[in-house]
Amino acid sequence: MRNENYIINYIRKNCCYKLINNSKKVENFVLGQNIKWLDISTSPPVFNILNLLNIKYFIADNLYVFIDGSYRKVISINNSNPVLELAKNQNFYKLKYLKNNSIYYKNLYRPSWKKIESYRIKSNSRKDYYIKLNNMSLFNTETICARNLVIDLRGNMGGSLKDLKNIASLLSSNKSSLCNIFNDRENYSINCEANKKIYFEKLFLLIDKFTASSAEIFSIWLKNNFNTTLLGEKTMGKNTIVNTRKFNDYYIKIPRYLTSYKGKLLFDSIYPDTYMTNIQINSFLKDFNLQI
Repeated sequence: MRNENYIINYIRKNCCYKLINNSKKVENFVLGQNIKWLDISTSPPVFNILNLLNIKYFIADNLYVFIDGSYRKVISINNSNPVLELAKNQNFYKLKYLKNNSIYYKNLYRPSWKKIESYRIKSNSRKDYYIKLNNMSLFNTETICARNLVIDLRGNMGGSLKDLKNIASLLSSNKSSLCNIFNDRENYSINCEANKKIYFEKLFLLIDKFTASSAEIFSIWLKNNFNTTLLGEKTMGKNTIVNTRKFNDYYIKIPRYLTSYKGKLLFDSIYPDTYMTNIQINSFLKDFNLQI
């Protein structure tokens, strides 16, 4: 394939990780890196189907997936390369894998995320408010004055930094630093302006293992600047900001920046103040009469 060396050199130059690989093929170069967020495909939008299905995995000589407490070598998803396979608006997948030299099949279903509205707001007679953010897209709202505010980031895998800045500004009464993004060559401060429309006395933030990326930055910022209690599970722990570039027939998602908050690298998962299962959280919301 043409320009493969150019693509590999571009990734080496722009990726925030130190990459060392002498592979001559782009696919092998990508698969050879133990980096979950470096993806490649032949059509946009770029994503790894395993990420979309929320399957935990790591990359060795070939692709291995960690499922149900055992190691299984994935052969294909829908008879296609499991890394390059795109969703194609499907909700059903057949995973073919190898375990103990025997071939197995597993049916996989993905959530219909595209059918879910980006946000939802509900309040009760006591002026408690619940805001569900399924992603970090900006939502329009009138002024909210809440006694208790619940922001639900469960399943929120982030979005653009521009959207993050816009949402944070709705809670900020002055200009505030959200995070820094940096690599070996660049360092930028990401700030939000003051456009305060949401007022509250106490904030409860709901998080889980699928809360990631800019949603995690939002969580840390809320925790450090407001009277916030985190409830749920630990977050995913994604500290990279990615850019997508196109070269000929390739779309490549490159982890270009790392993130930090007040000088501390954002790498590990965010842990809740109180661990709660979804059943416990639903009971918590019921007590507020804020069930969605």
